[in-house]
Amino acid sequence: MFDLKGKKYAAEIPSEAIASGPEWTPAAPLPMTFDKAVQVARGELRKIVGDDSKWEITEINLRHLGGENENKWYYVLQLKLKVRDPAVIPDFCIVPISLSGEPGRIVRYGP
Repeated sequence: MFDLKGKKYAAEIPSEAIASGPEWTPAAPLPMTFDKAVQVARGELRKIVGDDSKWEITEINLRHLGGENENKWYYVLQLKLKVRDPAVIPDFCIVPISLSGEPGRIVRYGP
């Protein structure tokens, strides 16, 4: 869950989207570059905020799907506004992305 412009959102990606993507092990090159993951994440952010030029990537994580899918991984990227007031919790956005480049869904909760 994350807050953006006073609204609550959740980011989710179906396990099927991850499982149908390429396999990866830490000893191998990533099937999708960080740069491509950033492009996908920014595209998803633009669907919500329009102009993403004032936003920066603050985290890029690789997460393991787990279970029987031992070589299935996905990205989770976090973006925040560049200009932040230290007295205010900043808006941020989380975008999960399969290693095949398929973004997860960002769902708004509440009014």
